[in-house]
Amino acid sequence: EGGRVGVVIGDVSGHGLEAGILMGMTKKVLSIRLSEMGDPAAAMRRANADLLREMDRSSFVTAAAVVYDPASRTLFCARAGHNPPILYNPGRSPDIRRFEVGGPVLGRASAEIFDAAMMGEAAEVRAGDVLLLYTDGLEEGKNAAGEEFGVERFFPVLRAEREKPASYILGSLFYEFDRFTGAVTREDDLTARCVKFE
Repeated sequence: EGGRVGVVIGDVSGHGLEAGILMGMTKKVLSIRLSEMGDPAAAMRRANADLLREMDRSSFVTAAAVVYDPASRTLFCARAGHNPPILYNPGRSPDIRRFEVGGPVLGRASAEIFDAAMMGEAAEVRAGDVLLLYTDGLEEGKNAAGEEFGVERFFPVLRAEREKPASYILGSLFYEFDRFTGAVTREDDLTARCVKFE
């Protein structure tokens, strides 16, 4: 509604068919709730209540949802146990902002506990802003020495490639990740989304 656009990323506990079904269900629930409500924190609260009825206590999903309102040029972010999205612009001070405010993972906490803990935050969008959402597999990938790639290695890529298309920025980030990890077997999936604002 109103030309707003939502970007969502998530990660599910476990692997295999059951995890895939759970992620698909979460994606659909979040999509419906975001369409209904527009506010990502409110959508997360409703989604958690929906998922509590369907999930066992051994499973959970992390998620981050960002809604962009072009009328006010504002980003609204909410995250449920997920890695903080990053907003980069060399015209900001500091140039890197992480959306740290959030709440617990989806599908574990009761509605009362989850609703009280789930908070959102907002940021004014500026021309040149680059938004990055990612899963923990990208941050926690290790090299042969056991050292993690870490979120700090994202920043030089964002700074160097900020003028390029979003797909190029992602390609550069994954290239640096592959260079860092080398032939080490990956233990987790790698997912990232990048959005540029004019």
